[in-house]
Amino acid sequence: MKLNKTMGRVATTLVATAMLASVAVVPAFATDGEGDQKTPPPSGLQDGTFEIAKNLKVGEKVFTPKVSFHFNIQPENPTVTDDVTEVRNGVTVEAGQVGDIVWDNDASFNAGTAAMTQDTVVKADQNAAYHVDLSKFTLRGPGVYKYKVTEDTSNPYNGITYDNSIKYLYVTIIQGDSGLEVASTELVNNDAEHTKTNDFNNDYDADTETLHDVTIHKFVEGQFGDKFNDSFTFNVKVEGEEEETYYVEYVEGGNETTMKTDSLQTGVEKNFTVRNGGYVKIYGLDSDDKYTVTETDYADKGYVAYTDTDYNAGDTHETNGSTKGDKIDKATISADTDVAIYNVKTSTPATGIVMDIAPYALLVVVAAAGCFVFMRKRRED
Repeated sequence: MKLNKTMGRVATTLVATAMLASVAVVPAFATDGEGDQKTPPPSGLQDGTFEIAKNLKVGEKVFTPKVSFHFNIQPENPTVTDDVTEVRNGVTVEAGQVGDIVWDNDASFNAGTAAMTQDTVVKADQNAAYHVDLSKFTLRGPGVYKYKVTEDTSNPYNGITYDNSIKYLYVTIIQGDSGLEVASTELVNNDAEHTKTNDFNNDYDADTETLHDVTIHKFVEGQFGDKFNDSFTFNVKVEGEEEETYYVEYVEGGNETTMKTDSLQTGVEKNFTVRNGGYVKIYGLDSDDKYTVTETDYADKGYVAYTDTDYNAGDTHETNGSTKGDKIDKATISADTDVAIYNVKTSTPATGIVMDIAPYALLVVVAAAGCFVFMRKRRED
């Protein structure tokens, strides 16, 4: 009988000890501060990896740029309201520490292969990836830890409007069968409801006009200029970011009024043939992009070229601001811009005159010489 009582006491002690131990290592997920019961989030994310998605809204007639995005994740103190500290998943929230969250890779977009036909939201080719360093929690143990997440704008891509919102990351750590585990990672908006989210949204010339276009006009002037048949070559190049592509519309001019489309790769020159009234329009330039237009020299056809970097409808080569020359070199724009290259022909080239009348002049000389010989011979007779 005594033995049975002793064994009973030992068993009771062991059960109580076990219960105390379980309370010591498992956080209290009982309530969320509002009285309702909560169950622990499911375990299993032992490596603690998670992603932050990136969306880019790209404007019409613009190519998606090759660009990457980084996020800053910093410890954040829990909110305190009426002396009550913030609670999430039934656990009092704690501030995380520097080094808890480890960067794996940035969110990135590959250069687009086609321009958008309308404003379009493009998802990243690769989301930003991070993981929780569980070794940092050995001394702190299970709990819910809070961090502030913002987009890094220290090295911005020109033309992109960045998401300046603040979001919060909650990391729930629990005691698993073989050690600490990440039960969940939750990214939420900075609003009263802390609604869950998983992305940041940027804009590239869609809702915000950050890019501009340049239109290069061709005009033929002068009483001898042929406005319908003479064609001219624009050699066009844009220097921008790595692998950047620009959408192009052009009309040849003269009797041809059909609009055609093309594209330009950054740093690569392309030729466009235009006549009077024709133009080349390049879309998607930011304030750092440099464009160069060089026209082939047509002096041998009697044309003199003039450039105008601030063209307005109705301008001529004599308009104030036009300069003699056939090149606009590494120009930048901060708004939609029109420029023009005029080809002026006021007389027929001297070489052309000689070629045209030479046969007739020779006949006159021969006739005059014959007449002189005939008259001289007659006198002698």
